[in-house]
Amino acid sequence: ASNGAGNPPIVYLACIRGGATGFWRSLDGGVNWTRYNIAPAASNRQDVYPPSVDPYDARHLIMAGHEQDVLVESVDGGQTWTRIPVNGAMSVGNGTNSISFIDMGNAGATRGTFLWMAQQSGGIYGTWRTTNGGASWTRVDRNEHPHGYAQAYQPDASGLIYMAGAYSQLGWGVLRSADYGVTWQHVGSTGNQRVVYGTPRYMYSSYSYPTGLGATNGPSFQMASQPGTGAWSSPSTPAAMRQGATTAAIGFDGARYHIVTGNYGAGLWLYIEP
Repeated sequence: ASNGAGNPPIVYLACIRGGATGFWRSLDGGVNWTRYNIAPAASNRQDVYPPSVDPYDARHLIMAGHEQDVLVESVDGGQTWTRIPVNGAMSVGNGTNSISFIDMGNAGATRGTFLWMAQQSGGIYGTWRTTNGGASWTRVDRNEHPHGYAQAYQPDASGLIYMAGAYSQLGWGVLRSADYGVTWQHVGSTGNQRVVYGTPRYMYSSYSYPTGLGATNGPSFQMASQPGTGAWSSPSTPAAMRQGATTAAIGFDGARYHIVTGNYGAGLWLYIEP
């Protein structure tokens, strides 16, 4: 996240197991780290997934717990947290949910507009949307993401937003919205997918599942030219890529786009668009 002109970026990190379990923040680009307690969660349940960062306020975060009904918000860069209210039909018990900001094109509307996806449960819980910070929610689809972390993809603030998963009545795979997540359509091939991401030229999606080192799940990789409404193809992937992406980061070197993905037990991968 941006930390002002001339300053190192703010980096947020979350961990679900081991000695580093919890939420961490670095103000110097990852050189030094501070762990902060998530007060709405129990002291022995600080396991959370990475936060979504408000595109207009780098210290405004929303975050979901790991295998627990914890949905929290921070307005001071993670130093303190409050619980986000949910609709009773979103209470999944011990599932890992996913939450993302929806960029509405201005800071005021974006601040309270979130997209929430349940962990895959046969479409029972689905995908929900709020425009008032969780005071009220509307279910917009049956889509649910695979167990583990998930992220929505929004290329700009025009209204386009994409999510991946299964159990949508529109079809499994990638779903596309042109109205900030109110209504959806299916694009691409039909099959379970975890994450969708893109550059100004292309869109990509794949499937993965956290089953440990050496396990094979996916990658079921597919891609299409932007905006993803045309034909999708399924290019071959390296044999060692036994898992698809669970998250992706995009960089630009002035000439080409670089995509770095975390693929669970299959490691980190770099793709440079030709």
